[in-house]
Amino acid sequence: MKHVAFAFFSLFLVATTAGAADRPSTFHRILLLDDADQILLIKIKDYDVWVTPGWYQNQDQTVREGLAGLMAGYGVAMTPPELRGVFTLSHQDKQDMSTRLFHVSRMTGGELTLPDIISEAKWLPLDEAVALFSFEHIAVLTRQVLEHPGTVWGGSMMRQGEGFGQQAAIVDAFYPLFGKD
Repeated sequence: MKHVAFAFFSLFLVATTAGAADRPSTFHRILLLDDADQILLIKIKDYDVWVTPGWYQNQDQTVREGLAGLMAGYGVAMTPPELRGVFTLSHQDKQDMSTRLFHVSRMTGGELTLPDIISEAKWLPLDEAVALFSFEHIAVLTRQVLEHPGTVWGGSMMRQGEGFGQQAAIVDAFYPLFGKD
């Protein structure tokens, strides 16, 4: 599992710093909830970066395999992830574009353990989680998905600035792809 965690962190740094990918990429973010509806946030070791667990899609794994492997690295069992958002993310100064898929799941068992690249984890209510996220686009998209359960959302955002702590703007207003909202 260490190689999965290392691969995630390596791709995370490439995509969030000046060396963005030359081709479109797909990133899966899992919003893992506990029994009190708190969200799992993780802090990347050696960086002051708070995010939710996630992984870049590649040709080696299906979405289900990738998400299951990701959460297995944290030692937890969870309900089958539900797709709740399909968003695009671009950067104002670059030609890069990525698809960000948001999945929601609930922890059903196990004991939370941290992969080597993670220094800390917290379970937080939505408002506290949104305030702690290091990237504005993650905060905005997480709030959209969790405040409107039962709907799969689409939309587009643009990152502004460089490095960690980038600002974000909604480019294409959120719209329901399917569901009740």
